[in-house]
Amino acid sequence: MRDYMALYRISILADNFVKKPDLKAEHGFSCLIQSDRKNILFDTGTDDLFIKNAATMNIELYGIDNIVLSHGHYDHTGGVDAALTIAPRSILIAHQAARLPKFNYTPGKPVRYIGMPEKTIRALDHAAEEQRLVIVNQTEWQLCNGMKLLSLPEGSNLSPQWPFYRENLNGEKIKDKFEDELSLLLEGENTACLISGCSHCGLHHIIEKATQISSKPIKYVLGGTHLDDANDALLEQTTDILVRLGASCFFGHCTGMNGYARLQTRLGNLLAPLGVGNEIDFDL
Repeated sequence: MRDYMALYRISILADNFVKKPDLKAEHGFSCLIQSDRKNILFDTGTDDLFIKNAATMNIELYGIDNIVLSHGHYDHTGGVDAALTIAPRSILIAHQAARLPKFNYTPGKPVRYIGMPEKTIRALDHAAEEQRLVIVNQTEWQLCNGMKLLSLPEGSNLSPQWPFYRENLNGEKIKDKFEDELSLLLEGENTACLISGCSHCGLHHIIEKATQISSKPIKYVLGGTHLDDANDALLEQTTDILVRLGASCFFGHCTGMNGYARLQTRLGNLLAPLGVGNEIDFDL
């Protein structure tokens, strides 16, 4: 007899691409994970578009148990206030470093603030006052049986051209190692699924950590990869581990068109595009 149902439905509510008519895209990511244990909204996109897309897809959001923020960028946290309102019983979960100011320093371009919008920071403060905010400060955190959050303590090995910076507690701008980046591991009786919002830390690093803590082989990987401008060595590292696992991959958001095309040549039938309107059932 099963301790929990191994069936998870993942619905993409916000992404850079759409898969069905009457839905809208944005530069952002949000997905809903439904199971008999918990219903989790993983990221909230740039604003409240995820709610409008959910309505078009006939998906009800009132029963969300947890809102998980994968990291502190605007395109994953901009709809937090709307999410807390439409799911009034939900608990918001974020890493303690997610609200620190974050910036993009791309050479030849103006410095851009890419952290949480002011309205999101206010929503976090309000959630804390209502005892609806849980701060994660561990590299492994169990949501419930079959659902774990994971992060990398020191992020990834940063390239010299690394454009992502954040402020530390002293107000100094330092390279962002994304210790706040949370990925979600779903485990069933036989296999597991890994969900990552952007994989700034390096998808291969995240997968390696997930395989260490998972009690089941990871056979599905879903989300954003940030491999659009990856060099050949990084792309090879990533695809090698995916091929070795034999994992079916569903990639969108920051993967980009170029990144997806390059991954396709290496992953072949293991890869499928992700977009708003996808509703995927995983019987793990």
